[in-house]
Amino acid sequence: MIRLYSFMNIRIEVDVMDYYRIGMVIKELRLQRNMTQKELSDRICTQGQLSKIEKGEVIPNSSTLYELAGRLGVEISYIYEQAASERCDYVLETFAVIRQAIRDRDYAKVAEIIRNEKSNPLFAAPSPRQFLIWHEGIVTYYIDKDREGSLKLLQEAVEITQQSHVYTERHIEILNSIGIIHLEEEQNEKAVECFLQCLDLLLKTPHDIDITIKIRLLYNLSKACHLLKQYDKAILHARQGIRVCKQCETMYLLGELYFQCASSMMADRRETQAIQQLLEQSFALFTMQEKSAFADVVQKQLDNLRQTI
Repeated sequence: MIRLYSFMNIRIEVDVMDYYRIGMVIKELRLQRNMTQKELSDRICTQGQLSKIEKGEVIPNSSTLYELAGRLGVEISYIYEQAASERCDYVLETFAVIRQAIRDRDYAKVAEIIRNEKSNPLFAAPSPRQFLIWHEGIVTYYIDKDREGSLKLLQEAVEITQQSHVYTERHIEILNSIGIIHLEEEQNEKAVECFLQCLDLLLKTPHDIDITIKIRLLYNLSKACHLLKQYDKAILHARQGIRVCKQCETMYLLGELYFQCASSMMADRRETQAIQQLLEQSFALFTMQEKSAFADVVQKQLDNLRQTI
């Protein structure tokens, strides 16, 4: 069961905690989200107060801590648990290593880290435990090829925060992982349902959330709709993702979104010139990002398309 804290209990326990660790966790989360002190403190406290909190010079009162946690996209218990850990820096570093390994698709490395840390008391609190279970679910699918075992672990991770009814970034990311497993298993209707649920939860979050999560969801949703031959919807969601990227001035998955949109337009026999433009934009982005394998795929599509013109 998720560990919940009333404002009063938090205040009593935090008062005896090292102030520096509270501030360190808040600062780490802020930097991970590319937020300035001004953005985080807006309408919550002064920028000067936040600076003192991050330096460990003062401890925030319960209401301020609650609002800061909300804007950072975590539950207040997460900040408490990380600050209470004698090695919260080690926990955060482990999270970062696992995330990078997932991006590199080095699932064997993730599995090894989880084996080593599973019995570590530092990961016994709900939030770190949830993170490990989530990624154990991912590697169970990709290494052990165990769909049922994977989904069971991912659902277990979801239930750790399910009862709070406060949907954090991680909660939505875990649901996204479930959707990806359905996509891998060609259970495309279930995948669409899962991605739509995630997008709906994004609207219900009481705080700003990492925009890359929304972009990733729109990309996955577009892929799922394409596989269902719902090309109009696939094109719509890809274009929504492209629009979000442009609005937020990020190239995250932008090349993939251009390619996905072009692929759905080709399948739907749309206008060739528009498809060519999308593929050229995708190719330029992949080339700039040195994603040579992706660029080669797009180049082949462009060559084939030009032969038909």
